[in-house]
Amino acid sequence: MSLPIRDRFQPCHAGRRRSYLQKILVIALLSLMAVNPAIAQVSSNCPHIRILGPDNTDEVHYSLSDDVILAGPTQRRVVGEAFDMASPLLCRAVQRVVFVNDTDNKGTSGRNKSNNRQDLIYLNAAAPKFQEQVLKLSERARVEAKQTILHEATHAASRLLYTRSEESPPAWLEWRPDEDLWGAEALSLADQTIDDMRLEKGLFQEWDRM
Repeated sequence: MSLPIRDRFQPCHAGRRRSYLQKILVIALLSLMAVNPAIAQVSSNCPHIRILGPDNTDEVHYSLSDDVILAGPTQRRVVGEAFDMASPLLCRAVQRVVFVNDTDNKGTSGRNKSNNRQDLIYLNAAAPKFQEQVLKLSERARVEAKQTILHEATHAASRLLYTRSEESPPAWLEWRPDEDLWGAEALSLADQTIDDMRLEKGLFQEWDRM
């Protein structure tokens, strides 16, 4: 006895419906990532790092909030490749990266501002090495950009270490650490690094002692 046409084709329709819903879900996720690239993973080595954009100006220093730009694909790729090479401490020291078009300071390609959000790295898209088109065409620019990113990450790491040191940074540095910027995993790693490297008195103090 043959099945009614409705029952005969029902499993096929159900399969098509599932496939259609899966496609819709994938498209929705890709669209969300396109609208808000800050949620897209930048580095597999440091998956927590976010690249901020114009929708995140409340997270950057007020003096640069009007200069925030949306990072281009090559700019994002360079950030990811830099942090793929980073040590665990540098990785955890940086929580956020932002590209700004700071035309008044073209000679400054990157910075980790000591007086504001010490876990955040600023990269200047007005500096030649961080311009999207230059990065796309020049291998040398990409190498130099990665060096700058890791250099700034080192500044962030020194600030992270001082959140757990026994002594404050030297007065001439003109900043004070704020451990509230970092999570438990970063602070635990800082504690471990201080114990392993005997940096209880502080990074600069130990350097002077040596």
